[in-house]
Parts: sequence; C-alpha cells; structure tokens
Amino acid sequence: MAAEQPLDDVDVVELGTALAGPFATKLLADYGAHVVTVEQPNTERNQLSSNGEAPDYTFETYNTGKEAVTLDLKSEEGQEVFLELVGDADVFLENLRNGVVERLGFDWDEMHERNPGLIYCSVSGFGDSGPYADRPAFNGVVTGMSGWLSGRGDAVGSPIAAADHITGFCAWGGILMALINRGTSGAGEKLEVSMLDAMMACAGEEFAGYSAVQAGYDVGDPYKTPIQPGGHYEVADGHITLVVPQGLWEPFAEAIDKPEWTNTNHRFAEKEYRLDNPTELREALEAVLRKRTAGDWLAHFDTEVPNLPCGPVYWMDDVVEDPHVVERDQVLSIGHPEKGDHLVPRPPVRFSSHPVDINSIDPAPGIGEHTESTLRSLGYSDAEIQSFRDDNVI
Repeated sequence: MAAEQPLDDVDVVELGTALAGPFATKLLADYGAHVVTVEQPNTERNQLSSNGEAPDYTFETYNTGKEAVTLDLKSEEGQEVFLELVGDADVFLENLRNGVVERLGFDWDEMHERNPGLIYCSVSGFGDSGPYADRPAFNGVVTGMSGWLSGRGDAVGSPIAAADHITGFCAWGGILMALINRGTSGAGEKLEVSMLDAMMACAGEEFAGYSAVQAGYDVGDPYKTPIQPGGHYEVADGHITLVVPQGLWEPFAEAIDKPEWTNTNHRFAEKEYRLDNPTELREALEAVLRKRTAGDWLAHFDTEVPNLPCGPVYWMDDVVEDPHVVERDQVLSIGHPEKGDHLVPRPPVRFSSHPVDINSIDPAPGIGEHTESTLRSLGYSDAEIQSFRDDNVI
C-alpha cells in the first residue's frame, strides 16, 4: 500500500495541452492527488522525437501518476459525462485557447453553479483579458515579452521552457492556496494564471534597474551583471560557472596564477572596470581557464578559494550521474508498458512526514486507458458504455 500523501483526498480534472497545465497537475499528482486528464477520442500523441527515430517521452514525463479518459466534448453525451466528472471534483484546470471552454459550456459560471466548492484554474498565455488575450503563446514568445531577456543576449534561444514551468508552478501554488481558503470559507473560486504574468513576476531585478532609470538616476546599463566575473566560462573540456564577488577577487586571481590582476595599476583591479568590460575580462579569463579541465579547476578552487561560488555546466548525462543527485535519488526511473523505462526528475518538495514513495509513481496512462473504469465510477452501465463507444463519444 502506498504511503499517505499530502493531497490524497484531492480530485482533479484536467483539460491540458502543451506543458504549463500538465506540469501543474503532474505536481498535484506527485503528492497524491487523483488527476484525470481528458482527451478527445482518436487523439494522436507525439510518439517520436523530432528526428523521427527515438521515442518522444514528453507526454510520459508530464503525465506520470494520472488517469486518462477520452470524451468527445463536442457531443451532448460527452459534455454530460464531463460535467458529471467535474461535478465531483475539487479542482478543474484548463489551458486551452481562450474561448474554447466557453464555447463548450465549461465556463466558470456554469461550473461554479454545478459545484460551488470547485477550484477552477485557467492557464493561458496572456490571461483572460487585454489586447493579447486571444494570441497564441509559446515559451519563447512570452519570455521575450516579459523583460527576462533585458540585457541578456546570451539567453536568447535557450532551449529550456522556463515560461511553461514557472507558469505551472504558479498554477500549482495558486490551486493549493485556493484549497486552503476553501477549507476556511467553504467556497470555490476561479484562478487566472497567465504565462506573461508569471514570467513578469520573476523579473524583479529587471524592474529594479528600470525603476532607477525612471527615477532619473544615471546608472549606466541597469541590466548589467552586478558581479564580474559572473557567468559560464569555457575550460579545456567544456564550461564551468563562476561568480567572483569583490571580496574574493584577490584570492581568485592568486588561484588562477594572475596576481597582477589585483595590482592597483592593473585595469582588472577595479571592480567598475570589470563590470563595464565583461567581454575583455571573459577573453582574458578564458585564455587561462582553457588550460585545465572543469574537474581540475573545481577541485583547485575548492582548495584555494573554498568559498567561491562555482560549479560545472552539465549535459544531461552528467546530471544523472552526479554523486549529489544520485545520493538524494533526484532522478527516478519509470517503467512504461510500451516505451520501456524512462527517467523523470523527482518531485521537488520533500515532506518529512509524507515522503514520496518513488516506487508507487505510476507511468503516464495510455490514451483513454481509464475511460471505462471512470464511467463505471459515475454509475454508467456496461451497455451505456458500449453505446458511447459505438457513437464515438469515448
């Protein structure tokens, strides 16, 4: 029997696409919530990666621990079943294009009337209102519009879907807060989580710099990195990350055998010069760092500058083999009945009294895998279920 989890008694229904919505409900499922994801009959998931050869594990990664139901939501029967499903739920999450749930009859007013205690979470690119509300949104578009890339040219084109994941975390946190509030008030409510709002909420440093400019202060480039050296630097076998605060500049220069960089007559001795000339500093520093491997440098810094913030820049094979990651069981292997074993990151929050049972995390469901069992739980007979199947409702 699986260990008790914090969200064991929470029932969730999801109409999710892409990453943000499914990531939020995956986090709920990770901590015990019963999550049912609803898809159209005859849904085709991506089965192959972009090269057309290797399996695509995206759905499997973001839907572990969930159940899957297929319903034709454009049919009267499918809508009726769906409304019954949500009528018994604690949480409903959707991240379809604006207007779709309203056209289907699943808007907040309708859902709230049927289930006054329902937490209704709407995840979108730009929110429910405003001139961009109906625009399609992707991670890169929202990241560029949020201010995150202000003065960060090296971040353009990053493959990490930060906007999707940050939005998912915001939806997850919002749902948990709404559940706590419902425990006090007894009432459900609607949550609106947009990717743009979520990303802008994380752009505090950019807003701080911009506020100084708006206040009339001459701050030069308000978006420049406040510490130099600070960033990823090339070494003999890859890259390392270094952040060298002013108080560590002298021991750092000694450690890389460049004590002259701290002499009063050397340009790099001045903090402001380093901040204003990061490219020149990078070129000089990498000329030194390329002489040794990442492992050599990190071991050297650990001895010579023990408080220096530094670390390797990993590829994924390095991540899963890192001794710290291994000791803390941060990477889990999930056995999928069709695609075999695949790796997923461990749920990020660790509870002392409710540890995640890593052996009880179920693989992502097949398309419609739980349709019949879910319909039976709602009271439908085998004959009714077969009729739904004959009419392509499920």
